[in-house]
Amino acid sequence: MNQISQPAKARAAASTCGTGGFVLPGDPPLRLASAAAASCCGGSDDTSAASCCGPSAGVDAPTWRRVDWMLWGSGAIIVVSYLAGFVLPHDAPLGLGVFTHGVQEMMNLMW
Repeated sequence: MNQISQPAKARAAASTCGTGGFVLPGDPPLRLASAAAASCCGGSDDTSAASCCGPSAGVDAPTWRRVDWMLWGSGAIIVVSYLAGFVLPHDAPLGLGVFTHGVQEMMNLMW
């Protein structure tokens, strides 16, 4: 039996996530058991279940584990590049001038 001839519930059961997958236009929409199940980090009361979001850093974790390194690292690169764009010429070595002026233009447009 191919995938198209199966009813929507059978296709959903065959899905690895169990959240639906491919639905034909005539099929009724699938309903989740709860709104919390829509998110991998939804407010589930079952703490024994493994989370797909990974472990969270607790309050007793070291400070370096609670810092959002991606946010602060990329923010620092953007600030340094923006300020360097005022000093570096456009034809600076290693393409730094093009990069810093590109960051300046992007930040000015977004602001």
